[in-house]
Parts: sequence; structure tokens; C-alpha cells
Amino acid sequence: LGFRLRQGAETFFIDHSWDPLLPVRLDGKVVTNVEFNSMYGLPQIYDEGTAVKARGSSTNSFSARLGRMEATSELKRLDSDLDGVVNKSEFVAGGGTEQEFGQYDRNQDGVLDLAEMAVRAADNLGAGEVPVHLLDRIPEVRRMAESGHAKIQYFQLYCMFDEYNVEPENTSTSSMIAS
Repeated sequence: LGFRLRQGAETFFIDHSWDPLLPVRLDGKVVTNVEFNSMYGLPQIYDEGTAVKARGSSTNSFSARLGRMEATSELKRLDSDLDGVVNKSEFVAGGGTEQEFGQYDRNQDGVLDLAEMAVRAADNLGAGEVPVHLLDRIPEVRRMAESGHAKIQYFQLYCMFDEYNVEPENTSTSSMIAS
């Protein structure tokens, strides 16, 4: 399934004098809460175009990493002939438009490969409706990530299931009794 970042919905562990956060060690070195948050892209994900150094990977933007995950999921969902790419008919059958297909078929070879799907996914991250109260929370998320008194617990992701046009299985009582 194609998950998207639910912006402003991050959850943090909070450091209190009566309940301090345990230190995180990486390669024998204590990592501060600010460094820990930065390893997971906070607050940088809210800085347009800022690169983030992810633990164990080259410098990369957080949205690009999420875009690759989304692209892999979308490619598997759309690739009905299992050839590893998405052609125009598969793309349109999956809910895309011919115009959008042309926009992302950068090399004009008639198929979308994983790299082209990743560009599409990165463009679409957060494109769904995000409740205004969550967008209003982004400055607080940034403040907490930079404060040194909070450590990211998790990001919330969401999926727009209506994008997948999946017909539910027939689970009516009469069909269950007949079998």
C-alpha cells in the first residue's frame, strides 16, 4: 500500500526531571536528543529542499526516502504483467491519467521505472487532505525536535484506500451459508 507522511502528527518521548529519557548510544558515543531527531529527519523534513543525513545511508532527503518506499509499493500495485515497470495502460487502469503518465515518463520510453515512480511519489507526498490543525502543529514539532528535551517516538503515516479501487469480497451471510 502507498503510505504518506501525516504532516504535523509526529509523536515524541518527553524528557522530564522525574522521568528522564535513557541515552541512545551509537558506535559507543552518546547521541543527544537533537542528534537523534536529526537522524530521522526532524526538523529538516519541514525545510523545503534540505538534505538529511540518514543513519547508514548517503545524504538524502527524508521525503525522497519515503518517496522510494511509496514508489516500490505503487509499482507492485500497478505492474499487472509483472515485468518490473508500469506501462501506460497499467497506469491508467490503476487510476492515473495519460497526461500524468507523460509527465513522469521522463525518458519517453513508454514505461515508468522505479526511479520515475519515485519522482511521482515524492511529488505526491502529503498531497492528500491534511487537517489544518495538524499543519498548525508543525512549528511545535520543529520546536520539540530542536529543544533537546524530546525524542521522536514515531511518525504517523496514512493511506488513501479509495485510491486503490479494490472490490470487497462477498461476505454476505447467504454466501457463507452456501459454502
